[in-house]
Amino acid sequence: MTDANPTSPPGHPPGGEEPAGDSVVRRGLTLSTIEAGVVAGMVVVNEAWMVPLLTKHFGASAQLIGLLTTVPMLTAMVLGPIVAPIITWFGGNKRTAMLTCWVQIIGFILLGLPLHYADRPWALPLGLTLAIVINAIGAIGGPAWMSWMGDLIPRSVRGRYTSNRARLHHAARIACALAFAAIMHLFVANSQLGMHLLLGIAAASRVASLLMMSRQPELPPRIVPRATSTGRVAAQQARDFFSFLRSMNRTEVGRWTLVWAALLAGCSISGPYFQPYWLTPVAEGGLGLGERPFLYTLLVYLSAVIRLIALPVVGRLVDHYGPAAMLRVAVAGIVVVPLGWALSTSLSVLIASEILSGLAWCTAECAVGVLLFGCSNDPQHRARLIGYHQSVCCLVIALTTLFGGLLLLHLPALDGSTYRMLFLVSMVARIPAVLLAVRYLPELKDPERLTGLWRMIPGLQPTITLSREVMRTFRRP
Repeated sequence: MTDANPTSPPGHPPGGEEPAGDSVVRRGLTLSTIEAGVVAGMVVVNEAWMVPLLTKHFGASAQLIGLLTTVPMLTAMVLGPIVAPIITWFGGNKRTAMLTCWVQIIGFILLGLPLHYADRPWALPLGLTLAIVINAIGAIGGPAWMSWMGDLIPRSVRGRYTSNRARLHHAARIACALAFAAIMHLFVANSQLGMHLLLGIAAASRVASLLMMSRQPELPPRIVPRATSTGRVAAQQARDFFSFLRSMNRTEVGRWTLVWAALLAGCSISGPYFQPYWLTPVAEGGLGLGERPFLYTLLVYLSAVIRLIALPVVGRLVDHYGPAAMLRVAVAGIVVVPLGWALSTSLSVLIASEILSGLAWCTAECAVGVLLFGCSNDPQHRARLIGYHQSVCCLVIALTTLFGGLLLLHLPALDGSTYRMLFLVSMVARIPAVLLAVRYLPELKDPERLTGLWRMIPGLQPTITLSREVMRTFRRP
């Protein structure tokens, strides 16, 4: 994605090119914002009801559910370095983004076939393959959409635009989640029919999203003068991927990437298996929420509600205390989240755990986003460093997700549940991230320039309220 020339007014490309009308830009931004609302139906079906579909109707094991995380992460890791040529081959950003929409639409429609013949031996492999494709195609569609919108959104309003778009998207997600829970409650006696209805809604939601996208303009790329190098260190960090790996413990971006990857390693051991735990019958060591769609939806989306309610708070804290200090606090909070799930099945304890999870993860994601924005002053070096950071994290997530699935097969039960023992193992596995955070998290240079940049991170609704004493405890001297 290229940045707009700061000397050019919104909607006016530099270099003497014919300006794009302000009305065209406003229309494109309005359509994109509406698209964020209408696509929420597909997002909710995919993130909340794909696992119940695979487990209840196709009999998928927890290890197979883990593939929904592992395969898309490996896909993103492999395609990351070559996604730009792929987008060019497909015919540009807009065309690529729309083609990936069609893949998802067809995928949701085809899922109705194995659902209708759920007792056939081919139903599970076909259903699992379609679910993986629906998620993995984002490795191409996501970068294409971001690059497309990078040329459309004027630099002067990017923060406000992404913040408002994210608010609408998450509000629509919560509304859809409640509606879908009501639908599954209504069809609890015939859940197959209810699931067919949800798949139809998901496909229709993506079709509506596609129609909005088809009407959005695609502006010519903004021409940015070649940026000068930000220095020998930045150039060395961004030179190649293996140099980045070898110097991770000696460079600022490498150190906080190491902390973040260590945290994701501990979290991914158990993270993909929370939904199977919620849906597994009590007699088999789960919570047995398969027949309680409202409670299941509450646990899935409570964290999103927390993020939506307290959106501005963490942004101000990150601006005031710095992203590195806030990331230290978030890592400490994330470490203790699995403890409630491991030691209790009380609804009040589980809700408290999810509230803490929402607060801590929002803070961590916000801090990491700002660190990514500030990892280099050179746009080319920054893009390369972000790609290296994401490759490391995707590989870690994929490997530890597989490891967590294997642990489920061999761990002893804790109070009758191997899932709860897995959550305890995950908590212990997160402790190294705290130790690394205390030792390695860097202070960013020029923190004043980062003020407000957290609002430019799509999909973040962070919140946390912490005392000044806690802040001082985790701030770097």
